[in-house]
Amino acid sequence: MTKMGIINGISPTLFAPKNMTPEQAAQGYANATSEQALILSLRIYKLADILGK
Repeated sequence: MTKMGIINGISPTLFAPKNMTPEQAAQGYANATSEQALILSLRIYKLADILGK
């Protein structure tokens, strides 16, 4: 997905899929914010449209 531009890291060399504090984990936080999930969904939708799926 990184090659297709769907998922990017937080820097050119760091992905950080579980980038949260121990307190957030204890409260049941998700690994992605709603904004990140929306961006991911939009990128997949646009890619599917480009590929004609």
